[in-house]
Amino acid sequence: RVAAFKPAVPRLLAPGVQSALFLDGPRPAQCAPPESVARLAQTRQRAESGDAAAQFQLALAFHHSDGWDDAGHNSSGGLVVVNGRVTRNFLRSPPKHHLEAARWYRAAATNGVAEASRYLDHMAVNGQLTDGDLAFAVVGMQARATAGSASAQHLLANLHLAGRGVPRNDAEAFRLLTSAAQGKERDAMHQLGMIHHTGGLVPVDLGEAARWLRLAAQDGHPKATRQMAA
Repeated sequence: RVAAFKPAVPRLLAPGVQSALFLDGPRPAQCAPPESVARLAQTRQRAESGDAAAQFQLALAFHHSDGWDDAGHNSSGGLVVVNGRVTRNFLRSPPKHHLEAARWYRAAATNGVAEASRYLDHMAVNGQLTDGDLAFAVVGMQARATAGSASAQHLLANLHLAGRGVPRNDAEAFRLLTSAAQGKERDAMHQLGMIHHTGGLVPVDLGEAARWLRLAAQDGHPKATRQMAA
């Protein structure tokens, strides 16, 4: 998946406590001590009263939930990029813990927690949002991309490549990828290098491919580093 992203586990929550308290199904054995459940309930109470920090903590908890929804899913479909191009764009309904995560990230973002918007961006690319939450995320992503965020430009480029939440637009995707790469976003540098190498969106240019792959490797991109060493 593009830009696979795992948020840090919030310290105040024990593993599994989310499914113990909020998700359907029986509580797993040794899921969480009662005091952790109580603390999470307090966090939710503060979140529902409008506390932005609590909303963000609750979103993180759901994002990291080990719960399963009724259909047995614990992950959603995302974008698969091979040689710089989206090759698969698979979707299914987000599981319940992702729905709740998006709900609270959105609330926190609306209340001024900038970091919550970044998490929504990655959920958008990873296929973890409903259409309504995706539309909300795209508006924020477009604003940050216009303001010069290389990360937002890179993620928005891949949404354009897939036609997810925005119209399919290869030219705009290439423009955004180039801007993100110039902004030192190493995933964008690697993806742009592979596009020049394979001719995915533009004619093959091995010189440009080598330049961007070398820059990505110098910035610590693992795959680019292996490719340049081969």
